[in-house]
Amino acid sequence: MKRDQRDALLDKLESECGGSLLSSPVLEQLSVPFSHHTSEETRDTSQPHITLHNSHSTIDGTTYEHASPEGIAAIFKKKLCATITRVPVQSEQTTVWKAAVTTAFPLWGGLVNCLISLDISMLGVDFLAMALFNARISSAESIRHITFNDGPTLLMPDSELTMKGVKDEAIINVFGSEISEAIKVSPVRRREIEQGRLLTECVSMIITAQGAIINLSLDLNRGFEISKKLYA
Repeated sequence: MKRDQRDALLDKLESECGGSLLSSPVLEQLSVPFSHHTSEETRDTSQPHITLHNSHSTIDGTTYEHASPEGIAAIFKKKLCATITRVPVQSEQTTVWKAAVTTAFPLWGGLVNCLISLDISMLGVDFLAMALFNARISSAESIRHITFNDGPTLLMPDSELTMKGVKDEAIINVFGSEISEAIKVSPVRRREIEQGRLLTECVSMIITAQGAIINLSLDLNRGFEISKKLYA
């Protein structure tokens, strides 16, 4: 997705601030580049570089892609890192493998001011569905079966599905303390707490035919610090 297209989609989010932000179909479009990959190598020569001296005030409207293996290991837990898709990136006539992680800092001053998306391989879908939502997922004859906590089972067409509503302890267990703290102080989570909502929509999971997309809405300052590690 080109930068102007991504900016246009982020602008649409501003008009949806009164609704369920992280269940928005716009987020699915933001994650399109990570829903599947071809064998062609990706170039990241145009990507801005985050330096230790940058102020977060200079990165509004910026998108960063292709985190380093060392970067995701510094932020996320080992089991989660193993589920993130790897993509080949051409850098200075050398092919290196990067993690399919993108970070967007929208220009407008809405509730979502830092959004990190993780492209999850098919092998990681079951683990994350259970760890985040206490749900078991299986498919048969183009129908997806979703069972929550050994209770009711939902039958849905085997197409894209968005899951949301995560407990704080699940976020810590899956993503680690740094992501958990960045979510706790984010504008979206603060509003949820004011409304008395125990489950947060700051974490959503879009299940696709190729795997899943995890979206994380973070505090701007914390997200900036996390990005410096991811793309170092």
